[in-house]
This record gives sequence, C-alpha cells and structure tokens, in this order.
Amino acid sequence: MFSHVEQALGHLTSALDAVDAASSDQLRRTLALSKQLRSRVELLETKAAALVARREDHGDGGAGLLSEHSGLSRSDAARNVRTGAELASIPDADEGVAAGQISLTNAARLARAARKTSPGAVQHDPGLIGLAKTLPADEFAHAARRWEAQHQHGDDLAAQHRRNRRNRHVRFWNGEDGSVQMRGSFDSETGARIQQRLRRQAELHRQADRRRAQHPNRIAGGDNNDNDNDNGNSGSSIGSGGGAAGSATEQRTTDQRMADALDTLLAAGTAAQSAGTTAQPGVRTPPAQTARLAAGQAPPPGTPQSVRTPPGGWSESSGVGPGVGGRDRG
Repeated sequence: MFSHVEQALGHLTSALDAVDAASSDQLRRTLALSKQLRSRVELLETKAAALVARREDHGDGGAGLLSEHSGLSRSDAARNVRTGAELASIPDADEGVAAGQISLTNAARLARAARKTSPGAVQHDPGLIGLAKTLPADEFAHAARRWEAQHQHGDDLAAQHRRNRRNRHVRFWNGEDGSVQMRGSFDSETGARIQQRLRRQAELHRQADRRRAQHPNRIAGGDNNDNDNDNGNSGSSIGSGGGAAGSATEQRTTDQRMADALDTLLAAGTAAQSAGTTAQPGVRTPPAQTARLAAGQAPPPGTPQSVRTPPGGWSESSGVGPGVGGRDRG
C-alpha cells in the first residue's frame, strides 16, 4: 500500500509543477476532481491512524496519531476518527465518503444527525445524503441542523434543552493581539432573551449614530446625549454606552453596535445595583431617569422612590429588563 501512496504523491508533485502551463480547461477538470482527492486522502489517513491505534492499544481511537501526522487539531482528529467508526451504521454515507463524494466534515454532520435521531433515519433519507454530497460544509451544517429539528422526538428535544441549560457558560481570555476574547453558550430560551436585549439596545445605538450624523453641531457643542431628540422625548433609554461613536461622521458597524450594546447593558445593571433602592412591581422607570442611573447620576430632587429603580433592575422600557417583558423567567 505504501508504494501506491508514494507513487500518488509523485504524480501530485508533477501535476503541481505543471499548473502554470495548464490550460483553463485542464484546471477546471482538475478542480472537479479535487474534492474526491481530498476526501479520499482524509479517509486514508483516518483509517490508517485508527488501525494502528487499535493494534497498539493507544486507547484514543487514533486521534493522537492522526493529529500528529496530519496537522489537524486534536479535536478535529477526534471528530474524524469518531466519524469513521460511526459511518459503518450508515452504509450510503460510508460509500459516499469512500467514493470521494462526501467530505469527512459533511460525514461528521451525518453521524451527528444519526446520534440525534437514529442511523436508520439518516440511511433511509436519500435527500439528506444527497445534500451532503453537493453542499459545502457551512451550508450543509445548517441543512443538517434543520433536518435534526424536524426528525427529533419531543423527549429528545427536551433532553437536549436540559443539556444545553446545564452546559451554559461564558468564558473570557486574552488574545495574542491584546484584545479580550469572549465566547458563550446558552440554552435556546436564555439565548433568545439575550439576543433580544442586545439587538434592542444595538438599534438604539444605530438611531443615536443617525442623529449624530444629522445634527453634528450637537457634538461640536458638547451635547453628546443619546437621549436627546427634537421632540424632547427620550430616543435612547440608556444612552450610547461604552464605545459610542466619537464624532458626527463616525458610524459604527452592526457588530460594533452589538459589542457596545453589551457594554451598555452591563453598565446599566451595575448602576442599578449601586443605586441600592427598591421599586414597586409594575412601575416603569422613565427613560430619561434610566439614563441618569446608567450614567451614575443622582435622580432629580423629588423623584418618587417607586421610579428610582425599575423592577428587578431595569425595565422593559429601558431595553434591558431581566427578562422579556421586564420579568426574568429564569
């Protein structure tokens, strides 16, 4: 077998040397074969690592050996080894990988779908396997997730929700460029609430940026309050927050506004806790008053105690309530 691989490598080296002189038609035909070539190489190295690990009792299925020799990360190597073993229960997918029609990345998605439902459900759905052959990895990942949602039983979905809830987390680490990186995972209900709050506040930032562009003289005159508008009503419930645009011409991107929204909401929550006041349930804090508290300013004289701090921290009107509709549902 080794001699065949060595010969194939020699042919590939010759083909690489001839790329510049090849016609466009030859290059297109080569590209059409590249997927088959890549899939078969992945399958060859995965099977080789798995067999050696089994014979030598490595105990990791070959993930360590595969990572060492292929340059894959340990997690990707483990995924490929696991996929190679699980494909035996999905014959059509196994044949597709062997023929170079399905990449191991898409095959891993098929194996995951089989774990979420059953190997038989995947095997007897030619449409899903057909998509694995034709779609790129990112598009097939979305298609496979939709398929899983449609084919999972209610008990399976409930168990998955409990797992996601149990495994929720937020993690920070320092990037090599000096930035602070963050990653989190939530169950669907909590994640939807967080997204709603961030998008709502990001929209307020977008409106603030638009007002800055329309009224640059306010910036020049020192009036940089997002709560100010032509009608005298609050256009933003807690101001621009951290990272707000610093000039009338600066427009934040959607991603920048989402990042600023997170900073703003956390600052607002901290201000609410620092206020140390109680509130009556169901009483909304006026947006202008919310902005004052978020900025750490004292409320105006005569402000009733019931509106100094919104229920549970920040009200729905501020865009940062502890839950949808201003109530935290856990």
